[in-house]
Amino acid sequence: MNKKDITSSFNNIVNHEFTKEVFQDSVPVVKDISVPGTITKVAAQYKRDLDINETYLLNVGNRLSHLLIMCEQLRHIPYYLLSFCPTKTMKDVGVNRHNHILLFIEDYIVRTQSLYDRTLQLVNVVFNIYDSPNLIGHNLVITNAHVRNSKLPPVIKKLKKITDKYYKDRLNIIHKECYQDDDLRYLELLSIVSSTKDDQNIKEDLKFYSRDYVNKKAKEFLCLNKEIYSTLFQIFDVLKDRYEEQKLEYRILYKAKSTLPSKA
Repeated sequence: MNKKDITSSFNNIVNHEFTKEVFQDSVPVVKDISVPGTITKVAAQYKRDLDINETYLLNVGNRLSHLLIMCEQLRHIPYYLLSFCPTKTMKDVGVNRHNHILLFIEDYIVRTQSLYDRTLQLVNVVFNIYDSPNLIGHNLVITNAHVRNSKLPPVIKKLKKITDKYYKDRLNIIHKECYQDDDLRYLELLSIVSSTKDDQNIKEDLKFYSRDYVNKKAKEFLCLNKEIYSTLFQIFDVLKDRYEEQKLEYRILYKAKSTLPSKA
């Protein structure tokens, strides 16, 4: 297996040294400061105010976990796409192979852009660029002085190029219309005819073309996932160095503040 294959799998993202270090730092903080019984609640409840170092560790851990969840969802979608076992209830409410395929294709397309946005959010907290996550975007991140002086810009741009493959499709899905291509339109026609006409030949055609189509789409998505994970691996290499530098700075700052004499 070559280096590209080694760095392209989801497992290698999860097992990256950056990932391990972030969770080794942040999980003990959460356990230490959380009010008993509230550790799993969305709105965190803490025993005391966080110091600057703890805030940094928790912010990075939070953003990294949400990025990894998105990576895992993209990993799963091709297999959801390949698997279709409708129950009677699903059939009764009109779930068929065509709308099942359409659902997961659109899901994948939208999530590729969400993955890029979550990557920017992670970069924001690691580099401590801006307090408001709502203002974070490609241009703000890429033009930040600290980011510009790192090895991050080329790989961030590379990830954007990969996820932009479906950029126009995503805009259409969210704002205008369903995802469409010629083969999927043909499957839609077969689905409509099959539901209104009891013709075994049409049903067999639908099975054959559906299987062929989802195999191609699943392969397409799996290949894109490999590109995404490979690029994230490179991004994590850069983030690890910055994370360790920033963490040290905050520790020194907190130690200096804690040794200052209190005001009378």
